Amino acid sequence: MPDYKVWIPADLLSVIQKEELKAAVRYITAAEMTCKKPDGEVMIIEPEMVDVTIVEVPQENLDWGDTGALLEVGAFDFEDRMRNIDERMKAIAIETRRVLPIGDKHVSWTFDPQPLNCWGSTKVA
Repeated sequence: MPDYKVWIPADLLSVIQKEELKAAVRYITAAEMTCKKPDGEVMIIEPEMVDVTIVEVPQENLDWGDTGALLEVGAFDFEDRMRNIDERMKAIAIETRRVLPIGDKHVSWTFDPQPLNCWGSTKVA
């Protein structure tokens, strides 16, 4: 947690470029999702805590117009984070666009608010 998921055209990135994308977006996502929890304690997100998924969409399924990639970030919907979520998500989208070879197309984004404990562990007796 948090979860970063990006949909891109298939064959847009090489294996090395995918790893570069993952590294870049882990840092910006960690920085932008760090916030105060409801109890006032700061929740510091480390880059290795960000789960990155890249979904490659076949060319025949693309009809995105001037959109080069679709981005979704899922994280707890703490009030401190939600207060300026648009600015936080814009920063993540800008970094995503910087790394992707999509020319003048833009990155469309959405934030998926997650309830507390949705990433809870399973205990086995």
